[in-house]
Amino acid sequence: MHDNIAVMKDSFWSFDEQGILNHLWIVTERMDFTLADFFRHTAKKDYTPTPRLRDHRHLGAILVQTLQALDYLHQRGIIHRNVKPENIGMSKKCHLKLFDFGVARSTNTDLTELVSTPLYHPLEVQLFEQYDWGVDIWATGLVALEFLNHSLYPANVNSKDKIKQRILDVLGVPEDKYKEFFKHKLKNEVQRDGCFDAFLTTAFERLEPGRRDLNEENLRDLLSKMLCINPRRPLASELLEHEYLKMLQSAMTRKQIENSTNDQVTDHAKNQRDKETLIKILKNFSRQLM
Repeated sequence: MHDNIAVMKDSFWSFDEQGILNHLWIVTERMDFTLADFFRHTAKKDYTPTPRLRDHRHLGAILVQTLQALDYLHQRGIIHRNVKPENIGMSKKCHLKLFDFGVARSTNTDLTELVSTPLYHPLEVQLFEQYDWGVDIWATGLVALEFLNHSLYPANVNSKDKIKQRILDVLGVPEDKYKEFFKHKLKNEVQRDGCFDAFLTTAFERLEPGRRDLNEENLRDLLSKMLCINPRRPLASELLEHEYLKMLQSAMTRKQIENSTNDQVTDHAKNQRDKETLIKILKNFSRQLM
């Protein structure tokens, strides 16, 4: 399995009185945190007199590792469909692994609606249009914004229609109403300019000054490619070759190869310990069900 995808270690299941499967537990390798935990910790000082600025290298590392995992999946015809900070594990050494494949599907499937988290769905899903791996790219772009504690959606955006309107307000509605992508589904929308550039400018206020290719100009271009209305977004492999990520990806790949052997030994001990604990818990739970 890929270095940025959590490894499945075991599974447990139970049946109801009619003999029908009613519960399934999937056990994966142990991670210390999720990205959601990390983002909450990082955001604690954002509204204090001394806010903590984010490092481009940290954001780049998050994007490289997430896109590497997605590239591995997409090349094998699998769409994750639920990329979000809660589904990305993180070690104390900032090693990321994608997990929770409960709604993952093959790219050969006729896909028009998601059953996962609506806030991470692009416009084609909100409009019940056919979609593909581009949904994972869009969601990863939203993860980048959450690293900056500048979500695309205000707190009051909590329905599919509001999500759709927020996307259109930020990215704009051209004269042709995106007819090329969605036919006449947006014909009643008012033509309007977007505010994406201004939105990103505000988000980038939480970033430290750039370093070489890891700078605001390149990040702006990268996010504009990931968070675009056109459902045919760039491949994960293409984004990894973007100026913002290319050098960092090369350096991280070399480091991953050097550290992989030692990490496997440490992870094995942690996973074995957690497996034994979980087995005890599930055995007790199974007895309670009976």
